[in-house]
Amino acid sequence: MLIALILVSPIFIFLSCDDGSDRKGPQLSPSKIVAVGDSLTAGVQSNGLVQDFQENSFPFLISQQIGKGNEFEQPLIDSPGLSTNPSFGTAPLTFEDGEIVVNNPDVDPNSLLLNFSLPGPYNNLGIPGGELFDLGNTTSSDTNLFFDFILRGLGTQLDQTIALDPSLILLWIGNNDVLGAVTSGGNLNNITPEDDFNFEYTSLLDVLIDNTSADIVIGNIPDVTEVPFSTFSKRIFRTVPLLGIDSPVPVLFDGNFNPIDFGVDLFIPMLTEEPDVVHLLFPAIFAYLFGIGIPDQEALVDMGFSMTEADMLVSEMLMGGG
Repeated sequence: MLIALILVSPIFIFLSCDDGSDRKGPQLSPSKIVAVGDSLTAGVQSNGLVQDFQENSFPFLISQQIGKGNEFEQPLIDSPGLSTNPSFGTAPLTFEDGEIVVNNPDVDPNSLLLNFSLPGPYNNLGIPGGELFDLGNTTSSDTNLFFDFILRGLGTQLDQTIALDPSLILLWIGNNDVLGAVTSGGNLNNITPEDDFNFEYTSLLDVLIDNTSADIVIGNIPDVTEVPFSTFSKRIFRTVPLLGIDSPVPVLFDGNFNPIDFGVDLFIPMLTEEPDVVHLLFPAIFAYLFGIGIPDQEALVDMGFSMTEADMLVSEMLMGGG
């Protein structure tokens, strides 16, 4: 029968074919581990993947802890690594002299694949950007090269997991089924419908249980509203007593995400009653240069500024955006 053990956050559920009646808790001594999932499984950090990150992925760390590190094969990527979002460079971001640096090395991605010729599937099959549906249905992608680099024409993640005949499966999938709603600025259409998700997940577990004898450790989906992409915005909230605003509101900020003070505690709220407003995500900060997100002079006059002051503030905000 199946038993479940809920551990600490993030929650993992342990499924086993043993009823555990003769022991205090699940005691794992697997002969072969396979991990399936997305960027969290792959080991992505700083918007990219490289060998150093992969060797700190949670599946690899677990395999080391149970003495299987030398047998745990990964799709290792040589330095400088590959970006998971080309909008922010072709390699992982770095932090240099207090600044986040976008890197665009002129390197053929194929030349960085250190373990591409491995004759069988990798033990770590986590694919950055992958969703639940992809796990049992996608073998290649024109927009996400990681599918081709990791799956290599050997079938889906599900196919390859079964082919490896593991004794332990680490399953953490579904994060991207909801994360897109956050990264797109709150577009709920980017969330996989709950009924579809439940059907796909149940079907996935049925296939794994029917076709392997593995114990399965399942990771739940973290609260995506608590990821830094969302919580980082708190630093741009300020009160603006000079404008009669006593509760923190988002204010204009510079390229380093620091609120722009146009006087003594004079911050410009990013609030407006104007129609057809464009809402920006942090990566679009430089749209300030084109006046997007900056109130026009008439709006500032309505706040109580003179037209001369309004003209000056708009000019300073444009420069602040750069």
